[in-house]
Amino acid sequence: MFGYGGCVGWCWIIVMLLVCELSCELASESYMPLADGFTFELLQNQLSEVHGSISQLEENLSKQYQTEALRKEINSLTERLKTIEQSMKSDKTTLAQQNADKQRSLESLQSSLTNQLGDMDTRFTAKITQVMQHIDNYKERLKSLDTSVSKGVLAYERLGNSIKVFQQNTDEQMKYLIQILQQSARNNLIETTTDIYQKVYNSCDDVPSSGVWKVRYGAQVTSKACYKFN
Repeated sequence: MFGYGGCVGWCWIIVMLLVCELSCELASESYMPLADGFTFELLQNQLSEVHGSISQLEENLSKQYQTEALRKEINSLTERLKTIEQSMKSDKTTLAQQNADKQRSLESLQSSLTNQLGDMDTRFTAKITQVMQHIDNYKERLKSLDTSVSKGVLAYERLGNSIKVFQQNTDEQMKYLIQILQQSARNNLIETTTDIYQKVYNSCDDVPSSGVWKVRYGAQVTSKACYKFN
């Protein structure tokens, strides 16, 4: 009878041990990561990091908009130069016509005075010669004015060409800058969403947030579900 009771006692102990083991397994399963290797907290952490990357990307792209503003200012300056150049060319044409009319009038006056010199008294000859000299001087001034206007138009044309070259170079620099910004944004996004999960931590106290992290135990590194409550 004692042997039968002892057997029942040992069976009861074995059953209790199996129940305890099953309870421990169920409790541990509640803290196991999902089938894909990430807990809900880890997904939240990834989402937060991605939002941070997007904010950084928006900040980088704002530099692109500043460069676009520079392009608009250059285009505006180019249009103003074109307007000034067209106005100067128009003024040059009008001035050239006016000067040509003045030249013809002066030459006609000189010719008339020259024809009358022979019939005039010698007292007026010196005066007429002096007037004709003034006319010659005035004609030279008209020619000089034409030359100055031509030089001004030419200077504006050269300035316009310089602006065009600068604009072309700026466009190329903008394209290069945009490529750098885009590449930087992509690299930043990759670093933010992957590198942080490749880091090995000494303990769960060192991880940035709740989730599955690589934790070192001596010489061995394993994936462990860590929870942060602060």
